[in-house]
Amino acid sequence: MDLGNVHSLNSSVGETQCVSPIVSENERCDGQQPLNLIITYKTNRPSVDTTKNDVKHVVLWNKKQKRCFNTIKTGLRIAKRVKKPVRFLTLTTSDLQFSNTGYDERKLNRSFRMLKDRVKRVNVSKLVQQGYITTNDIRHFYPSRNLLKCFDFEYFKVTTNEGNGVVHVLYRGEYIPYNYIVDNWMDIHNSWDVNIKLIRNHDKDLNKTSSYVVSQYVSQQDCSFVRSSQSWNWVCRGYRSVWNGFLDECHNRFFYNGVKRRFYHNHEQVDLFTLWDDYIFNKVRSRYEPQQTSFVGGGFSG
Repeated sequence: MDLGNVHSLNSSVGETQCVSPIVSENERCDGQQPLNLIITYKTNRPSVDTTKNDVKHVVLWNKKQKRCFNTIKTGLRIAKRVKKPVRFLTLTTSDLQFSNTGYDERKLNRSFRMLKDRVKRVNVSKLVQQGYITTNDIRHFYPSRNLLKCFDFEYFKVTTNEGNGVVHVLYRGEYIPYNYIVDNWMDIHNSWDVNIKLIRNHDKDLNKTSSYVVSQYVSQQDCSFVRSSQSWNWVCRGYRSVWNGFLDECHNRFFYNGVKRRFYHNHEQVDLFTLWDDYIFNKVRSRYEPQQTSFVGGGFSG
């Protein structure tokens, strides 16, 4: 399925400031804004001149980029439906860590997995005990949440070789204090440059965010993009098979114009992605619905 062409973004390549759908969030609990330390790391990506004749550049995405766009946007749409915020987390590699004997690019991904596992073991009570939040912060950051329930952390990540190696992560889950991320990333990866942004959840912003991540980090330049991956529950396990099954159903239900690469029903173009949003959400909605507990035969049954 062709997701079509997109306009390249006009933001400067090589900077870590995000476009309009990604906004700064106070990730510290002491009322101070987090320091944006990552704007100084080097990048191998060349700058793009977008000033000539004030004409926007049109970029034709390859299959890899189209798949990433669809995966990112689907995960963002699910997050909006279940009313869970998504944040954009950037983790870098310091010169000190990069110069360690025996360091290689696999270390960055191992470090991310360790950080992810730590986040998924933490809960509100532990954050209070460790001093990252106060009891007064609970009502603001974690209203109506079980204080002993561990955090969710579903993600889509892109690893690039900017500077010494950078991981860009879209994650869906609870608020994580900025200092907690910095302390743990320093402990795990001997690096301290961390940035967190909150994603707006308007439909147009979700589209812009997906385009931004793909255009900036899932590029065709071998010197920048390394790999991308996502957790099973960012969308669902076996996501590609589910998507292909959905397309097979569309071929059976609708007429497919191979020239325009569009589906039609009664001479009207089918809104494929609205159908896809409903299709995939019906498959995963039970994961987000509260479990019903009933009294059966003298005992409780979930």
